[in-house]
Amino acid sequence: MSNSAFAANGPTLKPTKVGQVIIWRNKKYTSMKSGKSLIWDKGVEIVIPSPSQSASPTASQTPSSAPVLPAQAKDIRIAASSELGSGETKIFMLKDKYGRGKPYILTRTQSGLVAFDNVCTHEGCGVEVENKHLICKCHNSTFDNNSGKALSGPAFAPLKSYPVKEVNGEILVFDFPW
Repeated sequence: MSNSAFAANGPTLKPTKVGQVIIWRNKKYTSMKSGKSLIWDKGVEIVIPSPSQSASPTASQTPSSAPVLPAQAKDIRIAASSELGSGETKIFMLKDKYGRGKPYILTRTQSGLVAFDNVCTHEGCGVEVENKHLICKCHNSTFDNNSGKALSGPAFAPLKSYPVKEVNGEILVFDFPW
């Protein structure tokens, strides 16, 4: 792909670290590693209201004409507390209304819950759970399931972590809806 073609389809700003997030042309982009370079993913569409749209609904306004605010980070339900036992690490897939999924790696440690992205910091492949370690099968990078720290392989950066909490029997991760 040529640089001019990429500029038309993705952000022109160069990413500076894995997991960096930007909003560009009504899409949310996250940076990932590709070989020795950082690149932006394909982006997820977000709808930003035009300045001409009114923020306050009127009696004649239809639901389709109501303004849609930009995506903001919020607590997202990932699983029931009972789905993750003490010392367990599992991948939970959160699906949007279109059936697209985003996986989160959750571990219940002695001191509480931790949550990580399942995207390897080496080249962006999916990370899997194997024998209490997180392993990228593309190039055999391994990560600690309690800290997300890179343990071996070509990956050297830790997995992206998310704030996580338990409320009323539910596990919630603080992230941007997509």
